[in-house]
Amino acid sequence: PLQGLADALDTALRPLLLSYKQAHYQGLLPIAGLFLAVLAAGFCVVIFLAARYVFMFIEGFIKMGENLPIEKMLRFEINHRLLGMVSLTFLAILVFSNVITALTTFYLSDDLELVGALPVTGDSIFIARFVEMLIDSSWMIVVFGTPVYLAFGAVYDLSLIHISEP
Repeated sequence: PLQGLADALDTALRPLLLSYKQAHYQGLLPIAGLFLAVLAAGFCVVIFLAARYVFMFIEGFIKMGENLPIEKMLRFEINHRLLGMVSLTFLAILVFSNVITALTTFYLSDDLELVGALPVTGDSIFIARFVEMLIDSSWMIVVFGTPVYLAFGAVYDLSLIHISEP
């Protein structure tokens, strides 16, 4: 079964990879890709610094005299709840984006007649469209959500394993 899935992915995603390769040979991809990568990295740094500032502000907000253990737990709990609200917002954006992208990819694409006439199985077409839909709809959450979680980990000196735990 895994070999069949690998063959279907190879058959289905080959045109997408070849189009990126052709754009690279024409000189279109490196300049635009470099510009977009620098822009995305800049946004990620700004998001990280802003989230870190918010988490550190809340961490230093409730200081009444001594640093009691209950106060420290309260500050952590407030930040943890804030991170939970951010995660819920990311989930809502992801669900909405997946629905819109799935409808566009599976039903409103301009190449449906052409793809339907190709000598490939329906399963490989579905797998290709599904992978394309996942990438198109989820990249923003991965790229712009990661700095928020890293900022939370930086404030509380957590490793990546601790950040991923519920």
